[in-house]
Amino acid sequence: MPKVTRLSKNRETIYDFLARAKRFHATVTSVHELDVTALLEAIARRRAAGEPASFLAAFVKATGMVLARYRRLNRHLFHALGAKYEVEWDEIVCTLVVLRKEAGELILLPANLEAPHERTVAELETEIRRLRRSPLGELEEFRGMQRLKQLPRAAMRGFSFLCRSHHGFYRRYFGTYGVSPLLQENDGGVIDSGVGVPTSIFANTCVAFLPASVADQPRVVGGEIVPRKVLTMMLGLDHFLVDGHDGFLAVRYLEKLLTEPDRLGL
Repeated sequence: MPKVTRLSKNRETIYDFLARAKRFHATVTSVHELDVTALLEAIARRRAAGEPASFLAAFVKATGMVLARYRRLNRHLFHALGAKYEVEWDEIVCTLVVLRKEAGELILLPANLEAPHERTVAELETEIRRLRRSPLGELEEFRGMQRLKQLPRAAMRGFSFLCRSHHGFYRRYFGTYGVSPLLQENDGGVIDSGVGVPTSIFANTCVAFLPASVADQPRVVGGEIVPRKVLTMMLGLDHFLVDGHDGFLAVRYLEKLLTEPDRLGL
């Protein structure tokens, strides 16, 4: 006999987030491959020197710098009663989705990283380690999500309405843009590359970056074919607010930042 159980509160909350994203935003997704060989080498040198550094911390800083340059991406569309309006934020806040396990179930823990473009990679890595390693009960981000999951369905609908209609309420919980990594790193800094790349995503932000995998691929450098570490990542844009050229400019600048790690302070 099949095992039939009620959808968990964790999955029910994710269901509500995705349903709102599908209904109120027009997310278009593009897939890109970026050479990160020099970046990984720079991170390895920092680690060898005993400094906190990781690919994800560098990626968060780089995406924050992208939004600082292209402010059109740092916006959000809201649906109030009888009207639609957009907000261009005067601050940059990355909502980083961290994968944790609680009571035997994998959970997605969103956490806001303030002004990532102004912070060092070491500062961001220290914060990411706190989110990944601290006992869940000690994290205010987790306690907030738990309170949300305990709301009755009627109250959850009210939460969803405020998220899509009130920019101050939305900013408090979801920042101004998103990074949701599919790739995983171990303590030695090695990135697992056995992750497939979805063809589409749904996001509640104007822009979302999803680094998926890093693998050895052949590239032409100086007229010769050489192995390079290549990142596969997805970029999600809300087409209600931005167009294809916005994504093109964002990825072109992101590639420059990732291939020239000195621009990230590495």
